[in-house]
Amino acid sequence: MCLFFGLNVLLVKSIKMEIFVFIFLLYYGVQLLFLIFELLVDSIIVMLKRHMSRKNKLIIRHWEWLRAMGYEESALIILKKMDV
Repeated sequence: MCLFFGLNVLLVKSIKMEIFVFIFLLYYGVQLLFLIFELLVDSIIVMLKRHMSRKNKLIIRHWEWLRAMGYEESALIILKKMDV
């Protein structure tokens, strides 16, 4: 298993240590992938917000505020009335 990750076999003295290293690398590798994905999504949202019209920015700001306050149904009604 350790050869798969490019580690030296001599550094791992037992199978328990090899399993620990495998789980450790797997866990932090998945965490790193989630972090990269989250950063990509956030950067795409920021880019989209820069290019939106003023009306759309206002609508989204009110939508986020109403959702945060727990009025998601009211936010949907307002969006329908604004013909979005």
